[in-house]
Amino acid sequence: MTSGPESLSGLRATWDHWGKTDPLWAILSEQGKENNQWNLQQFLETGEAEVSALFLRLEQLGLTPPRDRALDFGCGVGRLSQALARRFETVDGVDISESMLEMAQRLNRFEQRCTYHHNAQSNLRLFTDSSFTFIYSNITLQHIPPPLALGYISEFIRLLRDDGLAVFQMTSHFGSPVLRLRRWLGSNPALHRIYRKVRHGGAPPPASPYSMYAIPSRRVRSVVGASHGKVMALDRDHSAPPEWVSFRYYVRKLP
Repeated sequence: MTSGPESLSGLRATWDHWGKTDPLWAILSEQGKENNQWNLQQFLETGEAEVSALFLRLEQLGLTPPRDRALDFGCGVGRLSQALARRFETVDGVDISESMLEMAQRLNRFEQRCTYHHNAQSNLRLFTDSSFTFIYSNITLQHIPPPLALGYISEFIRLLRDDGLAVFQMTSHFGSPVLRLRRWLGSNPALHRIYRKVRHGGAPPPASPYSMYAIPSRRVRSVVGASHGKVMALDRDHSAPPEWVSFRYYVRKLP
C-alpha cells in the first residue's frame, strides 16, 4: 500500500524541498499551521511533551533504558533530539534532508551533547554495532517505502546495546474508508466539488506534504525477529493521520 517516490533520491528531494519552504508544517502538518504559521517555541514544546509522555509510558512498561546514548532517526529540525538531549549523555540525530539538518544545527541548544548527521543511504553504517542504549523514531518510517523502512528497522536492532531499547512508530493499514472515498471523489470532478464544499466550506484542504506507506504489524514483527530482536510491547498509536491504523513498537535486542 504505497503512494509516492520509491527511491532514496526521491525522498531526499521531497524533504529537502519542504526543509527549504515550510519545514515545521511538513513535520507536524496541523491544519492552520501551513505556510510557515507554526510558532517555533510552541513547535519545540511539542517535542518536549512527546518525550515526557514517552518516558512515563516506558516507566509503566518497565522498559526505561540506560541514559547513555540516544539516536533520533528522522530528526528533521531537531524537535525530538533536543528534548532527548535533556535526558541522555549524548544524542545523535540523523536525517535524509540537508535543509532540515541545517535548521537543526541552528536550533541546537546542546552542542556538546547533540550531534546531527546527514544520511542518504539505505542503511545506518555511519554508526557501529551496539552504539546506542535508546533509539526513537516517530512519524518517519511511515513516509519511507516499505523495503527501505524494514531495512532501517533491522538496522535499529544492530545498533542497540544488549541493555538498550528501540521505540518506533509505523502505520499498519487503513482504519477507515475515508482515504478510499477521497481517491474515488478525486476521479470525479463534479462530485469532488460537492464534497469539498460540504467538508471544507468550499476551500480545499492543504496539500499533503508527504507520501504515506504502511507495513502490516505481522510483517514488522517478522523482520524484528529475523534481526534478533524481540517486540516487548505494542501500543496503538495516534500520531498518524486518522484514516490509518498505526502502532508503536518497543523492541529489545536478543542476547
